[in-house]
Amino acid sequence: MSADHSPADGLPLRSQASLRTPRAAAFLFKLAKHFAKKAQVQQEASEAAQIQFPFGHCELLSEQEGQVLRFVCRAADLERQQQLHRVLGLHLDLLTRHEPVQLQWEALTP
Repeated sequence: MSADHSPADGLPLRSQASLRTPRAAAFLFKLAKHFAKKAQVQQEASEAAQIQFPFGHCELLSEQEGQVLRFVCRAADLERQQQLHRVLGLHLDLLTRHEPVQLQWEALTP
């Protein structure tokens, strides 16, 4: 695999969700650190992390000066995409249990 290609390149289903929070960078760091125990994680400073799960790929981005956490996910099929959404939502719930949030996922065109 060349440096120009990511493991997500062959995954056709794309989706994204965003969370407005002043703790975007902290949530990104904590999620990446946690998922690194069971998945392949590449973290670029505090603004981005790539997570390769067995069922798909997700990029976490801290945007708008750390005020927005964006999730951009790719999966091979609908079942795996839903699994990605569930796993990310459950783990985000653990971080925000005092202020519960609901991610609104939207499909992205290829």
